[in-house]
Amino acid sequence: MSKRSEQGLSLGSNMLWNSVGSFFYFACQYLPTILVVRMAADLNASGAFNYAMNTTNVFLTIAVYGMRAYQVSDLEGRYSDREYISSRMFTCLLALAACAAYGGALRLPGQTLTALLLYMLFRVGEALVDVYSGIDQRADRMDVIGKSFLLRGALSCLGFALGMKLTGSLLLSMGLMAAASLGVALAYDRPWAARLGNTTGRAAAARVRALLAECAPLMAYSFLNTAVATIPRQFLQLQHGNAATAIFGSITAPTVVLQLGATYVFTPLISLFTRRWLARDRRGFSVLFARVLLAIAGIGAAGFAGVKLLGRWGLALLYSTSENGQQILANEGLLTPMVAATVLTALVLFLNMLLTIVRDFKGLVISNLIGIAACLAVSPPLVGRWAMWGASWTLIAALTVQAAALLAFGLVRARRQFAGPGPDAV
Repeated sequence: MSKRSEQGLSLGSNMLWNSVGSFFYFACQYLPTILVVRMAADLNASGAFNYAMNTTNVFLTIAVYGMRAYQVSDLEGRYSDREYISSRMFTCLLALAACAAYGGALRLPGQTLTALLLYMLFRVGEALVDVYSGIDQRADRMDVIGKSFLLRGALSCLGFALGMKLTGSLLLSMGLMAAASLGVALAYDRPWAARLGNTTGRAAAARVRALLAECAPLMAYSFLNTAVATIPRQFLQLQHGNAATAIFGSITAPTVVLQLGATYVFTPLISLFTRRWLARDRRGFSVLFARVLLAIAGIGAAGFAGVKLLGRWGLALLYSTSENGQQILANEGLLTPMVAATVLTALVLFLNMLLTIVRDFKGLVISNLIGIAACLAVSPPLVGRWAMWGASWTLIAALTVQAAALLAFGLVRARRQFAGPGPDAV
């Protein structure tokens, strides 16, 4: 009997561990954005931190290569665990080099460039954990994944807080974060992956190249989707500096909770959507689609109501009444458009998921290219003239165009799929 079948947990236990761990990890990632505002002398440190955090999202897509779902679903063992790990080592080095080249090409200030590279090292830790977690998930041991989230979240957040408290140095604090992420990946996740999978031996270079070539379209889509949200922040940083980037990032970060809530609604439905699609169950698929849209709309409505009733109070609670906090509170109105942008982001993620289910990879790539084109077209005038407000309007415009393109491709594919007899046909 295989190790996987001997040690696997139930679906409910796996979902619980993963949900608790990932939510805790998100909270621990968000906490440093509050601490740097409260503990730094000015907003330059916060701006550098927010810039690094958001910019490395793009390079993280290179590191993880969009490979997790492919790896977990490779139940026949087309590629070995060792080949997945070797490919991840290569993509991590590639992402780190690309990030350094990007920062050098932009001639970023010393603190900003160093912060960018340190946060990229933190991201490399995440990417390594991702490939080890793929092995854990195939073994139905997502408790290991949940505990990794808890460990990395607690240790990285603690390291950052201690660094800021004892030294006031942003760069030292980010270095401690990166060390915690890499340390847990190597000391906890790697041994567990070796225990649950088969990570011994060496991977042939030809096999690793084949795996990377096969997953290249997934990486391209993931990269493009992340870039849409990053481009307005890049223009904001370049045209208006660290302070504007810090304020924008600090105000928009709490709205990500809405996006998380939406993903918890539709991610567990992947299998159900797939079954109804393959069964040509048009009514069942449509009803499920409508229910998810209603759930996303309801989450958005709750977000708008929360901003109206508690927005300023919440920002004051998070960022205190310090000078830095006062600058953030002066721009509390940004919460409203950013709730809209976050809801649109959740909608785009949902539609991306559906196009992945129906295997319309061409539609995925084209739709995300359309979103990037829209973002690049409106970012210079809007961000240049209206700064943070322009960045939020840019996101809303680009995500709306992207969602419309995804929906159009999905409708075309759905008409073809449901043109034949449904499940009740005789």
